[in-house]
Amino acid sequence: TPKALTATATASDKTYNATLQATVSGTASADIIGSDNVVIGHTTASFADANVARGTLGEVLNKTITVSGITLSSANDGGNYTLSTTTGTASAKITPLALTVTGTSVTPKTYDGNTTATLVGGALGGVLTGDTVTLTQAGSFNDKNAGTGKTVTAADSLGGAQAGNYNLIQPTGLTGTITAKPLTVTYTGVDKVYDGLDTATVNTSDNRITGDSLSIVRTANFTITNGETAAKD
Repeated sequence: TPKALTATATASDKTYNATLQATVSGTASADIIGSDNVVIGHTTASFADANVARGTLGEVLNKTITVSGITLSSANDGGNYTLSTTTGTASAKITPLALTVTGTSVTPKTYDGNTTATLVGGALGGVLTGDTVTLTQAGSFNDKNAGTGKTVTAADSLGGAQAGNYNLIQPTGLTGTITAKPLTVTYTGVDKVYDGLDTATVNTSDNRITGDSLSIVRTANFTITNGETAAKD
């Protein structure tokens, strides 16, 4: 009588393609006699769903694959064996599909004391038909200071129902401009007791960015205008 064998399915990882299809190869248990040549096949191998499985930290996890219609070829030495079951399971990863962003530009901004950059115009490339994936653009200048041709690092993110099935490749080579902020200074005069001099003291306020260190050099003098007469008393 034929000897009973247990078939084992070995699965391969695949890149997300919005289908359930899995790739497996069948091998028999170590119960094969000597150098007998036994060929194991199958009819279907499917993931439970088409999505990438991720852990709590976003890491990609293995998914269960159901294998059905496992067969034992009657060729070679296969006729001497029989399978104990025609179904089985395996596991493999569905890895995220890479998406690119094209057409990104950086909006010039006036110095505001931070490195935040506004990225616009980006378009996703590679989203599969039927999937809902959205792009949120963000980025930062290499430093906060005014200048042209400044390096900008993108920090775009994905949203939408199928976003977890994709990995985003950030756009590179971005540059932008930070223009100097116009400074408005307001002066308030300080009364003084007559001392025979025209020197004056003023208080100043300005619209500098909070936290910036900025020195304003100034001189102030009293003047007589519109025909006024100075009185020593």
